[in-house]
Amino acid sequence: MSWITVDAELVPEGTPTVCWDLDSTLRSSVQRRHLLPEVRAGRATWDDYSALADKDAPIPGAVQLVRMLERDFFQVAVTGASAATLGMTRAWCKEYDVPLDDFMMRPAGDETENGVWKVSCVKKLRAYGLDVQLFVEDWEPIAKFIAQETDVPVLGVNPFDPDAMYVTTDNLEEVLSRRNSAEGYFGGVATARDIFAELRKRRETGV
Repeated sequence: MSWITVDAELVPEGTPTVCWDLDSTLRSSVQRRHLLPEVRAGRATWDDYSALADKDAPIPGAVQLVRMLERDFFQVAVTGASAATLGMTRAWCKEYDVPLDDFMMRPAGDETENGVWKVSCVKKLRAYGLDVQLFVEDWEPIAKFIAQETDVPVLGVNPFDPDAMYVTTDNLEEVLSRRNSAEGYFGGVATARDIFAELRKRRETGV
């Protein structure tokens, strides 16, 4: 079996290519977020988390963009989601008409850091001779890392992620500590706005 499901060597050299993250970019992972504390505590795995993705809802704007780019770009899912869920992921894309051409998924059990994995995928696609012109990603620290390591422009999407919108006096320290961490799911415009608003409130109330 090829390292990616459709051998990119068969795609004409220089083909313009867009890389897409999946979770919280094309599919909303809100319904499985309850498992995150278990994963971080070591009581569940990222493979377990990926296995629940068949119930994810599509994110309409991002999915529409995939459809709009279909004729002119080779579009690849580059994701830290487990390759054990490849069949499920392809079925999900078919169900919701998400016309991705290929899938590069982290091998089951592989704990390579998400950003490192995605950068390696971009380099692999380039080695095949593809012209990677854009990466679409929801997670701010990973987006910055990809851009820094590959010089590929990164489009940040989905600032409306519920995890990024609920910042309270009870979880502010956790949000601030995770904001630039590879362990965090906080990032984007909404997060920054809420953090600053909460800090301002604390200063004004003396909490």
